Amino acid sequence: MAAAPGAGAPRYTSYQSVQAYNSAFPNAQMPTRAGDRNALRSFTRAGAGLEDDLTGSGVNHTLDFLPGGAPEPGDAEPGGPDRVGTVVASRWGNGPYLALADKVSLRAAWKAIIIAWPDRLSAAVDALRPVIDAGQSPAQSETPTHFA
Repeated sequence: MAAAPGAGAPRYTSYQSVQAYNSAFPNAQMPTRAGDRNALRSFTRAGAGLEDDLTGSGVNHTLDFLPGGAPEPGDAEPGGPDRVGTVVASRWGNGPYLALADKVSLRAAWKAIIIAWPDRLSAAVDALRPVIDAGQSPAQSETPTHFA
């Protein structure tokens, strides 16, 4: 069930397949091969995953930072290389793919996530909110937004 849009409502866009996600985000592609997806550096909350309290699936998710995976330790430092991309929640590299933040600094997004160390997807969205606000206005979104 979708909640009414408003302040504090976690936003995400859901895609059932890698191909559907990649079509919507051509500049932040998810690898199509499972082995390549699993090789990406992602946020797993020390292997425990994040509870899906957005869709209510009951399945834990990981956070992928696309394109290319989460920043490496040296990349997260100010002045280090940065990429603009999308933060995606997935079931350990499998669908559905929930785009939580788009057109954001992946370094800033990674830093926000590791500082907050969220255990639920809604907490990840809350941690990303300042990064989203700094990097994207609603007018920049090219895909429909769902509210949970």
